[in-house]
Amino acid sequence: MIPGPKLAAMSYWYEIYYEIVLGGKYFKRIKDMHTEYGPIIRINPDELHFNDAEFINDIYPTTAPDSIVATLNHEKHRIRRNSVSTFFSAASVARVEPKIKKRLQKMIERWDKLGQGGGTVLRMLMVFQAYASDVVTSYAFGDSFNFLDDEDWGEQYFSSQDKYFQLTHIFGCFPIAMTLINNIPAWVMCIFNPNLSAMAEKQEWRVNRVRQIRASPDPNAVKSTIFEGILSSNLPESEMTDARMAHDAQLIILAGESTTGYTLSAILFELLSHSNLYRIAKDEILAASPGKEGAISYANIQNLPYLNAVINEGLRLHPGVISRMPRISPAKDIVYHDKKRGKTYVVPSGTPASMTTFVTHTNPELFEDPFEFRPQRWIDNPKLSRVLIAFSRGSRNCVGQAIARCEVSMMLAIILRHYDIYTGQDGRTLEIYDTIRERDIVANSEMIIPIPAKGSLDFKLPKAKEAAKSSHVIQYYCIKLMSYKPVAIIVFNKLSDPYAPVVQPPPGVQSNFVNPPNGNALMNGIVSANLALIIIILTVANIPPEDLVIPAIIAFIIFHVFVYRITATTGYFVHGWNLQYKDLSWHFFNIYITTSMYNVCMIFLKAAILLQWVRIFTPGGRNFFFWLCYIVASLNALFYLATILIDLLYCHPVQYHWNKFIPGGYCGDDDLLSPLSAVINVVLDVTIFLIPQKVIWSLNLPPKKKLGVSLVFFMGFLCIVFASVRLHYAVILLYANDYAYDSSFEILWGSLEMTFALLTFLLPGIPKPFTTLMQHTRSSLERVRQSSWGTWTRVSITFTPRGERSEANVSYLTNADEQGLVPVAKASSSKTSSSEQRKLWVPMQGLSTEAGDHEILRTTTFNMSEGISDTNIDYMTVLSQQHPWEPPSTKREAC
Repeated sequence: MIPGPKLAAMSYWYEIYYEIVLGGKYFKRIKDMHTEYGPIIRINPDELHFNDAEFINDIYPTTAPDSIVATLNHEKHRIRRNSVSTFFSAASVARVEPKIKKRLQKMIERWDKLGQGGGTVLRMLMVFQAYASDVVTSYAFGDSFNFLDDEDWGEQYFSSQDKYFQLTHIFGCFPIAMTLINNIPAWVMCIFNPNLSAMAEKQEWRVNRVRQIRASPDPNAVKSTIFEGILSSNLPESEMTDARMAHDAQLIILAGESTTGYTLSAILFELLSHSNLYRIAKDEILAASPGKEGAISYANIQNLPYLNAVINEGLRLHPGVISRMPRISPAKDIVYHDKKRGKTYVVPSGTPASMTTFVTHTNPELFEDPFEFRPQRWIDNPKLSRVLIAFSRGSRNCVGQAIARCEVSMMLAIILRHYDIYTGQDGRTLEIYDTIRERDIVANSEMIIPIPAKGSLDFKLPKAKEAAKSSHVIQYYCIKLMSYKPVAIIVFNKLSDPYAPVVQPPPGVQSNFVNPPNGNALMNGIVSANLALIIIILTVANIPPEDLVIPAIIAFIIFHVFVYRITATTGYFVHGWNLQYKDLSWHFFNIYITTSMYNVCMIFLKAAILLQWVRIFTPGGRNFFFWLCYIVASLNALFYLATILIDLLYCHPVQYHWNKFIPGGYCGDDDLLSPLSAVINVVLDVTIFLIPQKVIWSLNLPPKKKLGVSLVFFMGFLCIVFASVRLHYAVILLYANDYAYDSSFEILWGSLEMTFALLTFLLPGIPKPFTTLMQHTRSSLERVRQSSWGTWTRVSITFTPRGERSEANVSYLTNADEQGLVPVAKASSSKTSSSEQRKLWVPMQGLSTEAGDHEILRTTTFNMSEGISDTNIDYMTVLSQQHPWEPPSTKREAC
């Protein structure tokens, strides 16, 4: 038996917990598992993981498909790889080098301009991602997004890309999610998850660029870019469809942007943190390129020992990809010998086997002090290169590693040549700013790429002595406590940094803007449970399309779409010191939409509940109960309509609700609107809950059945509880300094209130067990009316259950044995002189009643006698005689 946790061997949910719930932490757990169980472990029901350097060549061989370990689609992969391999070979670097130099020159010129203002703090990860993107995109398509020219270095796109990577484990565990995401148009993506919209738009640009290349009539342009080479290759047409090219475009670009940017940022941090190492690397670069400034070629630096040692050490500690790299042995079993424990394991063919860069590269048996940055180790022991798997190994290694090393080498060489570490001198200098290795550099989560806990990676340009995050300032929100009343409102009145935290962190707490602690998993679980519960009940309770609850359900769904949208933007239960001012617009927009949908839902939902009370409890006419329900429904509608109107008119223009940067925009003062509306909402909920209680407990039913009927409406009581808790947090928000965090509670309880309000309406429509209780209720109501309200001149009740309104006048007759209501569909009758006798065919529930079907029917003969009644006596009697179960004749009467 392969060692490892039993839960991991039994179910994928062990892995899902670490990857999705904890957010990409399984790579750390795998390392701990190796410490506990040894070099071979089972990490899920199908996959094994190894931590043995001697086994690398067995898992990642360089031989062809008949090797021990290969992929099932090896031949198809070989064909695809051959179509692009010439563009990523070592010889192809000469084609890319001019593009790299052009971008480096542009970057240095911009850095010099930014430094002229007395010092600028750069987000180096963003800068290096922009550099890598412009290089690989221009090489792939002949054009790029020119992120190096963007004022924010393409921040919107790379933030979108980070959000996409954070979904990778959901895609891996639930592949259908990736299919859905990849087929959603960009404009739809903007609605559901705005943080992915920028990436979706860029992907559309790539697909269009591929189509332009395909349609290019110029044969001389062929093979000047990657996709010109692919489209002119000998690949079969099935491998060159738009869908296939879109997939390849996304893969090539994603593989060459954030990965290279992260490793470059981490290496530069390590060098700036070790001035002696920086000096050694700088001297080597200066010695290799003694010509005029900037005259650096890859041919001069690619074999420099210390520069390569620095890059190898950076790839060891900070590889661009840290996810598992599984391989499969399709033909034969794998035999593994655990030399330390003296055990032999046989891995059956078809079993995925993998290794992880993080586990292998930090193995203390291979690397002394594995978490320390020591480039010299690669010079002292060249054999270490055989255990470097940052680009994977074998026939499926990273096809672009030669170009990646060229990009990294050229960037480091230019920086080392042009800049010194700042120690107070003039000239071009760099200095680490607000960056801590364990917090901002080291991988805290694995989302294919490494995700640090915070990841600021900020550096100061020339001799900066003032802390400034960017070369410009913008207006932002400020929370101000009004002196004339205890109400905290958000005022747009100050100039500051868009990257500054909304709330200053408490002493000893560091802001975490990249992956802050949050309650997204909790909210996603609650939202999913709410939606699943309502959907399940909707499949049971038939609702006609004209019912008032239909628009309420639509608003309910839209509400929860934007509830999810918050998890994809600012997140839930995220403290203000982990949010930046630039994030608030999305947060306020989502809050505005959820609030509006809540109000729309409550207009229709509460009216539908009250009208349902009318149908159930006043079937025979209008009385006080009838008018009370209609009055409350009208007041409810007026209240929520007024709330929606106030929200619309509160800010001018409306967009100023969420976009406080609109020139001339303003908002009124509605500080008490939210708690006041919450109070009225609670009062309405209590009223709706209490209205039917008196009627229920006055019915001629046993106490146990009365309690059962009352429990049907218990969901209404829970609505009151949730509405009251929401009121509590609405009041807290008046004083809230940490608005984004505290508003999460109001959304949570609002979601629960809406869900249970819908349940209050839907549960009486479920056939069992509630149908029986409702039938007894109606029967008892009829007896109450007959005994206490005098004349009763008809037997049938006008109430029609939902789902049956479109059928042919189904009525409910009261049985003389008082065992409930018998539904009667169609009847044929023959009159006598003073009385009439009707023979009623009652089909069994659930069986077909179409002519010619051989269903079993139960016949009941009713003898009815009619007389003239006065104001005190009812002469109508209903007598029933039950007959045995019998099938109808093949030529039965219309029934």
